[in-house]
Amino acid sequence: MTVNLVHMTERLQKIRIALANTVEEACWAISLTKNQLAYLTATLEAAGTVPKVLPQIQDKAGGK
Repeated sequence: MTVNLVHMTERLQKIRIALANTVEEACWAISLTKNQLAYLTATLEAAGTVPKVLPQIQDKAGGK
């Protein structure tokens, strides 16, 4: 399942980059995709429990 998630995340990153209008948007797309992959991987490894990285991601997304 992890391999499928990695493949899906890589495809999503390519789509986001292709849709980007600026270099900044492309960098944001890469960063977002890496964060999503890290979260998905941590969730799988945690066997469905909330991984410790989730609050960190939420804080970063909220500008804290």
